[in-house]
Amino acid sequence: MMVFSKTMLRALLLAAVLSSPLAAQAPDADEGLDYVVEYGATIADIDRVSSSGAALSDPAAILQQDRFNVDVRGVLQSGDSTDDYFADKAQRAEIAKAEIRFQDDQSRADIADGTPSLFVTVMRRPDDGRLVIFLATSDGEPADDPDTVDQSTPAG
Repeated sequence: MMVFSKTMLRALLLAAVLSSPLAAQAPDADEGLDYVVEYGATIADIDRVSSSGAALSDPAAILQQDRFNVDVRGVLQSGDSTDDYFADKAQRAEIAKAEIRFQDDQSRADIADGTPSLFVTVMRRPDDGRLVIFLATSDGEPADDPDTVDQSTPAG
């Protein structure tokens, strides 16, 4: 019969635990993001035109213009809500470099040429400080909280 020392037994037990499928699972891609703000937004034609009159097609630029229209100009569509974070010009500028994640291909298309009601959740990567913006569409008015809207996932 083989006899193991306590140290050897601990090493074998640790090796068994580390090799289990549970330990091999990759962490959730969104794990570790810091919450910034969430709000409702309805994207309208006015949100697709910059303050200088240029047409906007980039989702980040459209979101940035929407926040300018709401928080600075006071132009709200039905379903828009204000937020304290993007009322600040420097913080609104962060949207331009944000990673935008869409609920699905339809929400990606709707922001470009539809009038979607969105629930917007803004998070921040602690490692580089970059914003990650999750866009979820809802039927009718934007949802009051994220539990009432389908979960946002990165679009392929």
